[in-house]
Amino acid sequence: HQISIATSSSSSLVPPLTDNKNLRELVKNALSNIDSNILKNNCNKSKDGRRLLESAWQVELYRTIYDHLPENVTISVEVGKLFTNDGVLDLYIPELQYAIEILIDGSSLQEHYNRFEKGI
Repeated sequence: HQISIATSSSSSLVPPLTDNKNLRELVKNALSNIDSNILKNNCNKSKDGRRLLESAWQVELYRTIYDHLPENVTISVEVGKLFTNDGVLDLYIPELQYAIEILIDGSSLQEHYNRFEKGI
């Protein structure tokens, strides 16, 4: 299975993270720190037990991104009501206006892409 990460920021003047990391670098570093044992033992799996559900990836990505954020920056899960779009954002970093969507096997890729094109 393939996991894809769609990212967006609502401003071209997004403040940098510590060490001048941007959103792409933040996600790249977070993905490299995912603990395969946590995912392997996670109970959030499909009915046949072969595939991790998006929520399993969401929680693990939250954990690893949180570890890379400056102390004064927060991250929220399943954010949607603050925005006018129809869906929810998997992860949102309000201080930096960073939004992250997780797609499993490219599911609904065009729908998510269209939502990010409009901005958050």
